[in-house]
Amino acid sequence: MTRLNFLEQWMLDFPDEFARPVARLALTVLRFIWWLTWELWLGVVTWYVGWPVCRAVSLGHFPAAGLHEGDEVDGMPALVVHAAGVLVLVGAIFLLGKYV
Repeated sequence: MTRLNFLEQWMLDFPDEFARPVARLALTVLRFIWWLTWELWLGVVTWYVGWPVCRAVSLGHFPAAGLHEGDEVDGMPALVVHAAGVLVLVGAIFLLGKYV
């Protein structure tokens, strides 16, 4: 009878002992994916796509920062360039999706 109680207690404690490290690892992986998505996608790709679009639309006046100076721009100029990049990429995906 004592052995059965020990086994039952071990089975009840097992999920907590197993789940906590797995959950911590999963959270770390998800945080890395979130950081990579934010930094690479929104921070870099949309700038390099949106910058030429904004330059072409404004005839070379906007943004004042150069193509490789995206990290130094804050506020509304950065928002406009990144938004233009997102719009161009989403539009390209939408248009190319019609042909696939």
